[in-house]
Amino acid sequence: IYYTTNGTTPTIGSTLYSGAISISSSRTLKAIAVKNGSTNSAVMSEDYTIASQVIAPIASVSGGMFYNNQSITLSSATATSSIYYTVDGSTPTTSSSLYTGTITISASTTLNAIAAKNLFTDSEVMTESYILQTATPTPSVGGGTYADDQSIVLTSGTTGATIYYTLDGTTPSSTSTLYSGTIPVSSTTTIKAIAVKSGYVNSDISSDTYIIASNIATITSLMYTVA
Repeated sequence: IYYTTNGTTPTIGSTLYSGAISISSSRTLKAIAVKNGSTNSAVMSEDYTIASQVIAPIASVSGGMFYNNQSITLSSATATSSIYYTVDGSTPTTSSSLYTGTITISASTTLNAIAAKNLFTDSEVMTESYILQTATPTPSVGGGTYADDQSIVLTSGTTGATIYYTLDGTTPSSTSTLYSGTIPVSSTTTIKAIAVKSGYVNSDISSDTYIIASNIATITSLMYTVA
């Protein structure tokens, strides 16, 4: 077998094939097979395109809004490439942090990354934005009309979140009453609450109004007595 890698038609004066041919850049490989006493083979022709730029990294979790920390892994389809990244919104270079394993996102973050390989052009920049927002508090019993007093427990889907609440209808903040246990409701009450966590956007405000029916019965009885 004789071959060329420059697109020209091979002859018995071309390179004699003796083992694996390394293709490290875009090439057209052409070859013929020759045997004494036989007609030369038709020309085999194969085009190989080797990307001159490293393929950009991809993240295991795409950017978006999340209620808890995220664990991100990065990869590039270009074999043996190295990945460099930043988490401060700046453009990464080969002087940035070298990716060696899982990246933990524990606050709202813009993750930028590139892939690089010797003799290749650095990849395009991958950008993924992660917004961490505390999950809105959820009461154990939803607002409504009840015949008896209620005991309300508040929870947030965000691990480690702190909940603050009000009982007078005002908007809660991190200076409001800190939730630490069951909230007893024995009269008409509106519980408003937010969940807060460092590095996270504060949750939306939950609002639930509880009307205790026994109070309504008492008020109704008094109205009829006055009439």
